[in-house]
Amino acid sequence: MKSHVIEAILDDPTHLTLRCPVNLPIGSALRVVLSTQDDDREVFLQASAALLGQAYGPDEPEYTEADIKEFNPDFRP
Repeated sequence: MKSHVIEAILDDPTHLTLRCPVNLPIGSALRVVLSTQDDDREVFLQASAALLGQAYGPDEPEYTEADIKEFNPDFRP
């Protein structure tokens, strides 16, 4: 699912009230990144780095140009 930023109000230590509805089935698992308006950028960067770290493992292969089977003529580095 595509990520979305949705603001919420903290009602108590275990409950949030969302400021807009979420169109997901009841019981859906969500990942919540907590931040205040003051530290939004830093929290976002930390969460992004953590998720990127999960996407690639320590044994990922290194690819070179020799591994390319078909070049994309529209690619511009």
